[in-house]
Amino acid sequence: MKRLSLILILLLCAGIGNAGGEVMRVGYLFNHCKDGKLDPVFDEYYGAVLGSAMGVKIEWVGPLPFARVLSYLKSGDLHMFYAMSKNEERETYILYSDTPSWYDKPPLIVKRDSPITRIDNAGDLHGYRIGYCLKMIKPLFFDDPKITVEYTSGDQWGLFNLKKLRAGRLDMAFFPSVSLYEGFEKELPDDIKREFRIVYPSREMLGKYMGKHYEGFSRLNAGHFFERYEKAIKKVGIFQDYYRKHKE
Repeated sequence: MKRLSLILILLLCAGIGNAGGEVMRVGYLFNHCKDGKLDPVFDEYYGAVLGSAMGVKIEWVGPLPFARVLSYLKSGDLHMFYAMSKNEERETYILYSDTPSWYDKPPLIVKRDSPITRIDNAGDLHGYRIGYCLKMIKPLFFDDPKITVEYTSGDQWGLFNLKKLRAGRLDMAFFPSVSLYEGFEKELPDDIKREFRIVYPSREMLGKYMGKHYEGFSRLNAGHFFERYEKAIKKVGIFQDYYRKHKE
């Protein structure tokens, strides 16, 4: 009987030891989903590769609207969010990773028959209507008073702007990254996708942080996760490297 009790205790301890450590709550958006569920590549990297290196178990929270992601990071209901744009206001409640986890060129989407083929400065956009999201980080050229920006919000803001562009109610739609644009574009039929093309603004037009995306940790209660991440990332590499190796 004593031997059986000892075996049960050992099994219980082994189960606890393999439970994945402390739980880190990570948020995700609707456009991180594939077939209605979180794209498996996120769990492969964050859950298995990065989580193991950090000694944590990932608890996915979502899909969430981006405004709620920010609110949850501020309140501590989320510990981390993947690949965020950086700005000074958010730094009051978010710890950003030292190294970006994703590098991407922010695109302007135009219709295939648009006369716009190159954008070197803000003057190239004077007189055009540009669609964007109210809650997203704004590029530097949006400060030009001669550029008209129409803002929208909600989970499907990108899809909504693409539909407005197709209907002629916008001249172009701006996205903070190509990957985010592709997340919305995949919801469209192939024949409609072919109606659009990408034009890239010059680097000088974007500002300091546009095109660089960082892991964001709640300042309220995730400082220890931030420190573990900075150590782990030196061993396992950033998410974009993993994605390119395994998915592209």
